[in-house]
Amino acid sequence: MQRYLLGVFLLATTPAVAQMADSLHVVVGTTATAATRGYQPLWAIANRYGTIADRQADASTFLAFRNEHALGRPAGPALLAGDTNPRRRGFYVGYGAAVYNNNHFGSFLLPEGYAKIGYRTWQLRAGRYREVTGEIDPSLSSGSLGISGNALPLPKVELAVTDYTNVPFTNGWVQFKGNFVHGWFGNQAPIDGAYL
Repeated sequence: MQRYLLGVFLLATTPAVAQMADSLHVVVGTTATAATRGYQPLWAIANRYGTIADRQADASTFLAFRNEHALGRPAGPALLAGDTNPRRRGFYVGYGAAVYNNNHFGSFLLPEGYAKIGYRTWQLRAGRYREVTGEIDPSLSSGSLGISGNALPLPKVELAVTDYTNVPFTNGWVQFKGNFVHGWFGNQAPIDGAYL
């Protein structure tokens, strides 16, 4: 009996990877916050993309998922599970969403909802999504001054080159990487119809 229980314990606690390169990532959780004042300290709500309420006490649940599918055959060596090198993949599509139930479970919030399609290093993405722009380490600071991680992400459409790409006829001497983004602030700000 002890051997049987040991075997079950070892099988139940041994990490195993049995997923393809196209894999679904789902996160479900509950968050509870409490403070002695009428607001939360900055470190508790900073870089949370507006998902934590700035009130004395709150409880919320959340569900988030993301998925990416490679279409056809990869354009190079085989794509291994967890491999994010864009030069190794051909066409791909991806999507994701996150739903939060804030305000003591009384209101719903959709901080993320996006879809993307791409080929190798070129990508077209639309929706509301979390991102860190530039050479900023969000774990060491309060985030970017230009694009805050403290507010809800803006709805955007983005055309991007996600990795350095050779310019044709330069034999790899000239490369480029970048993106063009258009976003909408909404109409509840002091300036109506403003664009990002």
